[in-house]
Amino acid sequence: MSVQANLDAVLSLLELFTEDYSCRDYLHAVIRCISERTKCRCVGIRIRSDDGKIPYYATIGFEHDFLTLESDLSLDDECLCKRVFRQQFEPADLSILSEKCYVCSNNLISFYENLSEDKQSQFRGECVRKGFRTFAIIPLIHDENVIGTIQIADEEAELLSPDMMEFIVQISDLIVEALRRYKLEEEVELNQSSTAVLNAMFAGTNAIAYVVDSLTYRILFSSKTLEALYNKDLKDQICYQSFYGLEAPCKDCLVQLNNNDSMQRVHNRMLNRDYLMSRKSILWPDQRKAWLTFAWDITDQLLLEKKYKTIFEASASAFLILEKGLVISMVNQQAEHLLGFSSAVLVGTNLQWFLAPDEAEKIKEYYQRRINGDQDVPKQYETKLRLSDGKTKYVIVNSALIPETTTTIISLSDITERKKAEDKLYYLSYHDNLTKLYNREYFDTKIQELDHRQAADVGIIMVDINGLNLINNSFGTNVGDEILKTLANVLLKLFPHKGTVARIGGDEFAIILVPCSSEEIETAYFKIRNTVEDQILNLEIKFSVSVGYGYGGSGKITLDVVREADFNMNRDKLFQVQSAKSSIVQTLTKALEARDFITEGHAERLENLALLLGRKVGLSEQKLSDLRLFAKFHDIGKVGIPDHILFKRARLKTSEKSVMETHCEIGYRIAKASPDLLPIADWILRHHENWNGAGYPLGLSGYNIPVECRILTVIDAYDAMTNDRPYRKAMPYAAVVDELKRCAGSQFDPEIVDVFLNKCLVD
Repeated sequence: MSVQANLDAVLSLLELFTEDYSCRDYLHAVIRCISERTKCRCVGIRIRSDDGKIPYYATIGFEHDFLTLESDLSLDDECLCKRVFRQQFEPADLSILSEKCYVCSNNLISFYENLSEDKQSQFRGECVRKGFRTFAIIPLIHDENVIGTIQIADEEAELLSPDMMEFIVQISDLIVEALRRYKLEEEVELNQSSTAVLNAMFAGTNAIAYVVDSLTYRILFSSKTLEALYNKDLKDQICYQSFYGLEAPCKDCLVQLNNNDSMQRVHNRMLNRDYLMSRKSILWPDQRKAWLTFAWDITDQLLLEKKYKTIFEASASAFLILEKGLVISMVNQQAEHLLGFSSAVLVGTNLQWFLAPDEAEKIKEYYQRRINGDQDVPKQYETKLRLSDGKTKYVIVNSALIPETTTTIISLSDITERKKAEDKLYYLSYHDNLTKLYNREYFDTKIQELDHRQAADVGIIMVDINGLNLINNSFGTNVGDEILKTLANVLLKLFPHKGTVARIGGDEFAIILVPCSSEEIETAYFKIRNTVEDQILNLEIKFSVSVGYGYGGSGKITLDVVREADFNMNRDKLFQVQSAKSSIVQTLTKALEARDFITEGHAERLENLALLLGRKVGLSEQKLSDLRLFAKFHDIGKVGIPDHILFKRARLKTSEKSVMETHCEIGYRIAKASPDLLPIADWILRHHENWNGAGYPLGLSGYNIPVECRILTVIDAYDAMTNDRPYRKAMPYAAVVDELKRCAGSQFDPEIVDVFLNKCLVD
């Protein structure tokens, strides 16, 4: 039992002192309290009578016939009750006898059956015949004499724990003092008893009690225990002076309150102790009005309560106390913060209000199992809270039942952010960040799962974007990313529910259809082809896909279906890839033409000049064919240069010039990825090299520069000077010739310049 529950029980019983109860009514209240806390149906108090009988004085739950038989029981009868009263026990009693001389059995029938036959025959055994399993007899002892007993019984076994018995022993002391108090009051009020009677009543006890004149505050009587606390005789002393060291009555002095019975917690400053004090108005033998006061030292209980309350309030976790039905009876500040309400609102509210229906049922189930003694009920689990603002918070719940009560204490630790991080991590581990589709990890896990459960009727479709590397090299990875996302959206729309769509490689996708028929997988295959073709019609950058599928009926391993789909996709790629790359080259050509509008006819003029100069320097027809292609596509890398640099009318800054110079490498990568342009890839990389080694990107010089590049350098410069540019007009012919001659031997190959000027331009 918790300290708080113990204190609450004591307070509850002590408060009855202030009511106008008879002794029997008070004892009935006590046994009801015991019954409620122990869950035992039958509880009674027996008191020794003057004729040697031990009848029940107050009972609850016992049948009439049982009470009739037990009322005639005397101390001479052989039974457990008699042995407790006499404090004389048999060896067999040791198994159920405590150090405090009470007997307690959580299975009385088993105790009886273990007795020898002769002991069974001597055993009176009315309780056994009634079928009581849980059974306890606690003696009420005064001056080392047993004046009565508390009897507890129930047909259900295992209801009395050691902690509960300890608590009942404490209550037994309270009952003894209560019986003595009622007897004292009876003596004082009815028989005009004297101080000697009071001393006799409290002799040998640790009770703190005193009587004070209600007008003069003079102490008429004080118990030996009270006088020992102050180490002096208190009779005829003024109470507030002796108890508190004051010169006048204070608010703490019970006798200055209204003429009503009362109970109050008082802190005694002189003793630095806390007391629970109960008082009752009485008539002293000389007809003076007086107060009879009892006090119980609760300092240690309050300190312990304060300690636990401090821990409760200062904890970093949210704590709640729940009563039966999950009703909140106490919260700390962290709980207020977590749930978004003050304690004034939360206390009395049902916790279910913050839970989803399924979560509420789970917690109610755990609560019921816990109070039923189920040791396997989870003590820690996760749940979701629904807050007033509509948000959801994830919490870890730690719960425990306060011993010997139906009260539960729970702590709530907010793990919302951790849960979000876990969910995000889980999402990222199984999803592709670009397309938001499932990734390769998820795809492989799904395939293993299908294999493990030997799933039948599995269809798998593989889809690969043709020439994605060429697109990335030509237009940049941002364009390639958009194509990937476009295809991902197409596939998601085609298979919104039934299919599992995943990106399993840089340019490769897979769709798992299960269950499906061979007809369904074939239909899905053609649907992908037709839909992709329709989707790309309006795209600036055209692309195509290779598609293959595999199907596995009953008994076919899913991994074999994956291999079949991959094989068919690669076979389709053999027919698709060449046309796809040609299509991309055509797109590049259009893009290059769009970027060449500032020098209309530039590429065509270069082709003609290249053929003319190439023939003059003796190139073969094959070389001339490649040279013509080179003249057309040498600047193809400019498709990867930002428009704000490419079309800038003013002179380029140093940083912008560095970006512009990268078009040689961009063009080289594009050409390497295209079979049509592969023969001129190296020329594209070197077409800005200078004869004297001052060019870029490799810094080649002289004859280390391919002749085709040396030819292009001359004719490109000539065409640039003889045609208008956005930042200048075309130069006069004579000036162009002078510039070519001036740069021969530095920028240009002097021999190529000589052939161009003397043989090409003359002709």
